[in-house]
Amino acid sequence: MFRSPQNLDEAVDEAGRWADSLPGDFAVEVTGFDDATVIQARICDIAAA
Repeated sequence: MFRSPQNLDEAVDEAGRWADSLPGDFAVEVTGFDDATVIQARICDIAAA
């Protein structure tokens, strides 16, 4: 889960920054959210898709 103190968009951005920091090509797939500041996300390996 990724959390933002501000809003859901920032939580998605945080997950994206984390995926960008990984070696290789990864994307973030949001699988759900708990409230306005927490998302559940899956980091997907684009090459394996």
